Amino acid sequence: MAHRISKSFLCLAVVAGTANAQENLRQILPTDEAAARHGLVRRWYAYAPVDGIREVVQRMTVIGTQVHLQTSASRVHVLDSETGKVLWSAQMGPPIPGQFSSAINSNAVFAINGSTLYRLNREDGSQLWSLRLPQIPSAAPAADEERVIVSTRDGRVYVYNVNTKEVVWYYQTNAPISMPALLLDGKIACASQDGKLYVFQPGSRNPVLLFTTDKPVSAPLAAWGRAVMLPSEDYYVYAVDVRTGETLWQYSAGSEIRRAITVINNDVFVTPEDSGMHVLDAENGTHRKWWHPRANDFVAASKDRVYAADKYGQLLILDRTTGRQLSVWDTHRFDFRVRNESTDRLFLVTKTGLVVCLHEKEYK
Repeated sequence: MAHRISKSFLCLAVVAGTANAQENLRQILPTDEAAARHGLVRRWYAYAPVDGIREVVQRMTVIGTQVHLQTSASRVHVLDSETGKVLWSAQMGPPIPGQFSSAINSNAVFAINGSTLYRLNREDGSQLWSLRLPQIPSAAPAADEERVIVSTRDGRVYVYNVNTKEVVWYYQTNAPISMPALLLDGKIACASQDGKLYVFQPGSRNPVLLFTTDKPVSAPLAAWGRAVMLPSEDYYVYAVDVRTGETLWQYSAGSEIRRAITVINNDVFVTPEDSGMHVLDAENGTHRKWWHPRANDFVAASKDRVYAADKYGQLLILDRTTGRQLSVWDTHRFDFRVRNESTDRLFLVTKTGLVVCLHEKEYK
């Protein structure tokens, strides 16, 4: 009898847990009507295989046609960005906090857990190789079809062959590099904490020191054509030509820039601390196109709209040409309003693995 009661109790607990999950989903999931009020359509929603107790989502990145969720259990869950289908999950060693974003090329994903670099098959998540790094890494990796670049806390930049995992070369800078390297025009650009911008030509381990600021770099580098955009703790964004080292323009943001700069077509989105969203012309960023005081971070952009987040968890819908506020949507129940620089899709995510994808009605 006791055994039967125990099983019955277990069944009731499972049913109760399922009912609670369904109730939570009803409370959180945006309805079609709510989305339509803001000119949006709910394309799909899905749950990544996250238990929500021992494992929570810590970081989400949109990379091309994939959505990467990295968790506190040192796992990566990858979803198809157009369907929500879970493509694969991969465990990368023991759970270690403070993971970096992943990088990709056409067939692999590169991720760091602790001091180990992993190369995973982009199609199924199988491990192709792992590599113990010589020092503690200081930034996320960067990769192309032939190279994966990792920086370490001792100020070194390491370039590895993506197939053999052998060191192609390394270079010692004078200070740590805390932001991912930038690959553009066949070159590798990276900036150290003493404000120096280094550019390595293809096949060369000897950099050209193109530019120096008075303060450390404060956020990841961004690229537009052959220009590197470098945010500095002196409150400026500098656009530097990687061929000549010429400073094309500089813009004073008025406060420290901690969030990544986003470049979409010719628009540069800069969100300094407590200073709103500044939108610049990539060709000549001396003067801003428009400014919105509430926008705290870039989320996504379409042809006519910009989506931004404020510090209260609300989604701001702005006119892309003028910055005029079109609508506000309360999305505070979601933990992440995910930055998407690849497409016009909007992704809202909870720590427990619920992912919702939305888009404008006309952009199916």
